[in-house]
Amino acid sequence: MQVIAALIVLCVACAASSQQTTYSFPSDWLSGSNPMGGLIWDTAGNLYGTTRDGGASSKGTVFKLSLQGGVWKETVLYSFKGYNYKDGSAPVAPLLFR
Repeated sequence: MQVIAALIVLCVACAASSQQTTYSFPSDWLSGSNPMGGLIWDTAGNLYGTTRDGGASSKGTVFKLSLQGGVWKETVLYSFKGYNYKDGSAPVAPLLFR
């Protein structure tokens, strides 16, 4: 049991050391904040996701990250309008391609 516990701790430490920040959301809130769902890739290598907060109405966004000149650029594709509009505001789940 001690060997298994040691391997688990070692694996967690290795995984943590190989992570890096790809993109940091700016603090202007229009770009969105608090990404909660996972990211999905398209065939061109762009990333898509959602934020729970921020955007034009502070109810979250759908965003695209594209690699341009070695730097990730964010494009807000949709700003959720809020609970009264029933548009899925404050999302916490990943997107799906259809």
